[in-house]
Amino acid sequence: MSRLALYFPIVVLAACGSSGPPEPFHGDWTVTSVLTPGVSPVSPADAGHRVGTVVSLQPGRARVGDRTCSGATYTHRALSVETFTEAYRVTPQRLSLSGDPIALVDVMCESGGLELGSTLILKSDTAMLTMWDGVFYLLTKS
Repeated sequence: MSRLALYFPIVVLAACGSSGPPEPFHGDWTVTSVLTPGVSPVSPADAGHRVGTVVSLQPGRARVGDRTCSGATYTHRALSVETFTEAYRVTPQRLSLSGDPIALVDVMCESGGLELGSTLILKSDTAMLTMWDGVFYLLTKS
């Protein structure tokens, strides 16, 4: 068998990229409510302005309202209940999160970053949380 015969399938597979199923968080989401479990510099009225914002998460691309993130990458991580509580200064139970560990996804952009939506806290296939300035926002799948 020639080297070319071995090389060609590898190149074709590399060009195709990942062909796995879509991530459960891919799709369109809408900010449906605001959760302010602790102290935040953002007033409830200002936080409420984000309700109705559409968040679109696709492979390689994310959009929050009119802000687009090209070259988006999604990194999964998990935090124990204790670590989550220390990091976010709120217990998962106050956010109606169950389970241990808590599943999170960090959204990174090639050009700049997202404010709202840069960290996703997965709840279910139809609901997740994100936060900004100490305020948590409930996202519901559209």
